[in-house]
Amino acid sequence: MSASGSFHRRNPALEALRGRFEVEGLLGQGAMGAVYRARDRATGRPVALKVVLDPEPDARRLERFRREGEITASLSHPGIVRVHSAGEAGGHPFLAYELVEGGRTLEDVLPGLDLRRRVALVRDAARALGHAHRAGVLHRDVKPENVLVDQAGHVRVADFGLAAAQGFDRMTRTGASLGTPAYMSPEQLAGRRDEVGPQTDVWSLGVVLYQALTGKLPFDGQNVLELGAQIMQGEVTPPRRLVREVDADLEAVCLHALQKRPDARYVDAEELARDLDRALAGLRVSASSASSVLARAAPRARRAAGVAGAVTVVVVTLVLAARWLGPIALEGRAGAAADRRPPTLLLDAPADGAEVWTDTLEVTGEATDVSPPIDVAAVTGAGRAEARLARGGRFSLRVPLAPGDVEVVVEARDAAGNAARVTRRVARAAVPAWFEALDPARRPPTPLPAGLAFGEGEGEYVHARDGSVLVWVPPGSFVMGADDDEVHERPAHRVRITRGFFMGKYEVTLGQWRRFCEAAGRPAPDTPPGADDAHPYAEALWEDARDYGHWAGLRLPTEAEWEYAARGPEGLRFPWGQRFERGRMNASDDGRDGTAPVGSFPLGASPFGCHDMAGNVYEWVADWHTEAGYPVRLGEERVDPTGPTTGARRVLRGGAYNCGSAYCRTFDRFASDGGETRWLKNVGFRVAR
Repeated sequence: MSASGSFHRRNPALEALRGRFEVEGLLGQGAMGAVYRARDRATGRPVALKVVLDPEPDARRLERFRREGEITASLSHPGIVRVHSAGEAGGHPFLAYELVEGGRTLEDVLPGLDLRRRVALVRDAARALGHAHRAGVLHRDVKPENVLVDQAGHVRVADFGLAAAQGFDRMTRTGASLGTPAYMSPEQLAGRRDEVGPQTDVWSLGVVLYQALTGKLPFDGQNVLELGAQIMQGEVTPPRRLVREVDADLEAVCLHALQKRPDARYVDAEELARDLDRALAGLRVSASSASSVLARAAPRARRAAGVAGAVTVVVVTLVLAARWLGPIALEGRAGAAADRRPPTLLLDAPADGAEVWTDTLEVTGEATDVSPPIDVAAVTGAGRAEARLARGGRFSLRVPLAPGDVEVVVEARDAAGNAARVTRRVARAAVPAWFEALDPARRPPTPLPAGLAFGEGEGEYVHARDGSVLVWVPPGSFVMGADDDEVHERPAHRVRITRGFFMGKYEVTLGQWRRFCEAAGRPAPDTPPGADDAHPYAEALWEDARDYGHWAGLRLPTEAEWEYAARGPEGLRFPWGQRFERGRMNASDDGRDGTAPVGSFPLGASPFGCHDMAGNVYEWVADWHTEAGYPVRLGEERVDPTGPTTGARRVLRGGAYNCGSAYCRTFDRFASDGGETRWLKNVGFRVAR
């Protein structure tokens, strides 16, 4: 579907967003609006653009849409589709999601896979939702259509449009029934809002798991009323009656997730994911066989004695089971001497064949047994780490790791001397000594993104395409702007950068620009008097900077990213401190009359190691300029701000060689329509990734 001019005119929301996004086609449409494949003009990044198309949406729909962006942006997990940006244009709100290239829904993918792979995908979705649960977020509309599988086969949970989170649930009415009927839990159908919690999503995952095991829904009806009655009172046909290939443990996990009472299910999706891990590994699952029996017996009891009587029977039976079935199950094994079974040992990490980038390896998992305590040890050729679990449960060990291919042996031994052993092989990547010596908080995630390699200097990462030297800027917060200067630099306000990024250590040089021109078939620039290829390119239009980024696989930093990289979390007025000091920058009041080779003033480096962020040349950033100050309310913290979606002029930062130091402070803002620089000859840029 083409994003033509007539197409935009038929959709006012898209027309309003044209300045920010180039819409390329429709990906899907639903009750809340539509999702389009688009490209963010400021960053060049492809996105899945979600918009409300209703020209006059009601307040509740707008609130739910806004809340979806806030909740999803608060989550950071590889199994959850990320929000890149959110905002409003012409009264039309939008969410720019990460575009999952080649993504297909779980509903489309499951039929073509074998049983283990189907279960593994449901487990991965459960693990992603477990992260949300432990961050205080419920999805409330879990179904195969809201789970994407990317081209690499990785699961990505999407569409938190009905999600609830601590501090975000003020719009939901008591008794409101949210979700898709076939996947709704009994408490959702009954409108029992006080019972809705992580176990509600567990129920929905149980329905999805049942589909993965059998190809059918556990409850089905000719209409919503019939379906609701079955969910509330009906009996689940055990999966093994429908598909012989399903083993008893997988069936137990599924039935445990589909318990009628929320408190009888897994406490959250992470616990469900762990039990699926055990089932796939051929280990004992925590889902009680007794609870599965009771789950199948309860509907028969209701039919025999009526609904009220059945509830009493189930409650009494559960109490008796808690008192008697446990001791009976352990009778004859209470003493350690009688125990002949090894502990259950389940490893979360490392994965077999994993590539490790540090000199220590984190080994995590779970060990359980009827004869605690349990001693757990991880051994490599370079060392050993141990822990004692008084009652069994989770463990985390850090063990030394030598370079090359390494065998890691993990052993769990109970009080009776029985041992379980798991072996994994990992490969320790070759990393420079400076990287190993870094504080972990200053390291970027590894492995490094494609096209990046370690540089020779501490904290340097080299981008292969254009040779840019980058530094890592970790997530953090800082005070942006200033209250004691120009109106358009006000108000000073707190900004939170939620995702780390790579930033150019230096401004793009004239030599780099020449190589780009040669590759792109552009005329090469003249060399200014007194300059050479090590000087910054100083005649850049904003479009030049954008085109360079597209060619190199990089981008311009946002204004917030630039200022954070320049002043750091301390909120410095100059990259090196709070006062101007000679010898730290290339500016007119420090005796300069032209550009200097990049990196000539190492004493002026920013807290993250960026050079020349004061003086030398002005630098373009991605954002449009705001004339009347930052659009922020008093006391508000902005999260990953990107500035307005349209404008007449772009932002310049950092000052230049022909400016005084008063114009080179970290918060100073300037603007240009992008066409004046051929005359000024003092405007360049640096890249980000």
